[in-house]
Amino acid sequence: KKEGLPKILDGKNDFPFIVISPQCPSTTEWYYNGGMQQKLDKLIDSILVRYPADANRIYLTGLSMGGIGTLDLAIRYPKRFAAILPVAFRIEDGWDLCKVKDIPFWGFHGEKDNVIPVNKAQTVINILTVCGANPTFTLYPDLYHDSWTRTYNNQAIYDWLLTKKKL
Repeated sequence: KKEGLPKILDGKNDFPFIVISPQCPSTTEWYYNGGMQQKLDKLIDSILVRYPADANRIYLTGLSMGGIGTLDLAIRYPKRFAAILPVAFRIEDGWDLCKVKDIPFWGFHGEKDNVIPVNKAQTVINILTVCGANPTFTLYPDLYHDSWTRTYNNQAIYDWLLTKKKL
């Protein structure tokens, strides 16, 4: 609960979403462990069985490594998500971003990010645009890597997500 949604939501019981916030084991990264994505997909399935969640309103977000993992999971399961919202993100060589071109996309990045350079995020936006997508990209000119605190404290992202539903 040190960063992102877990930190913001701690003790907040009126949030209009069911939030699942798995933490990646420290021995790997989301997108390097092929079995991790299948585990996350099964986790979503189990949540849909146990809780009154709408399968047509599953949104995916993550920050830093989780922002990269957001793109990886969406590419692997493009029909699962109603919208994706990566924060401080990039992709790996060879990832087929065109698979997510029909998923509403709003990305966030700090222009001064020295961990994941902004050109890496801009490349994602450029590829999606070439694929025929219409991604939204918010660039914070005054922020470094921590672009998630401002993003997750912005009510507009939740309002936007709630307008998204799979057809």
